[in-house]
This record gives sequence, C-alpha cells and structure tokens, in this order.
Amino acid sequence: MPKRLSEDIQKAIVAAVEAGIKRYDIQNTFNVSVKAISEILKRKRERGSLKTARITGRPRKTSEKTDRWIVRQVKIDPKQASTSINRDLEKTKFFFALGRSISAIAFRNLR
Repeated sequence: MPKRLSEDIQKAIVAAVEAGIKRYDIQNTFNVSVKAISEILKRKRERGSLKTARITGRPRKTSEKTDRWIVRQVKIDPKQASTSINRDLEKTKFFFALGRSISAIAFRNLR
C-alpha cells in the first residue's frame, strides 16, 4: 500500500507543477513517483481539494470499551463460552449502549 503524503507536501507538489517544474524534477525532489504526482493533480482538479476521501466500511458493532470488557472476561476465564460472555454482557451497562447481542463470530474477531 502506498504511503500517504501530508497535505503540505501535496500542496508543494501542486505549486511546483503550477510553477512549471518538470515532473521528473518534482519526482526526485519529493521522492514520489510520477503516478503519485498525477493522482495528486487529478484529485485537486476533480475535487478542488487535496483532502483524501473518507474511508468507508461497515461500522463497528462494539465500542473499544466493550471490546476491552470482553477481553478482560476471557482473560479471567479462558474456557468460558462466547454465549456465556454474551449473556453476562447483556447484564452490564455496555449492553444498553449496544442495544443488541453480539454474534460468536464477532467474539472471535476480538484478539
């Protein structure tokens, strides 16, 4: 996965291109590929901004606090079943924040 460049570096790259500096020289100066320069210019042209788009994805079902509580319960009794932990979770204040129970697969994803 490519490294993310700071917005300041991206602005400097755009300014260099607008100043008429060759892309090869910009590539060597900022240690980025010509493709990266093209992508930065494309983003600036299409969106009018250099900010990266919001990264989408499925929202988390549990909070970090709930995750820590579950991990703590597993450390207390490693042989305890996920259904048992889920039942205990339903009796806590975390469950009221969730409003629903957690699947066994979600428990396994907490490492």
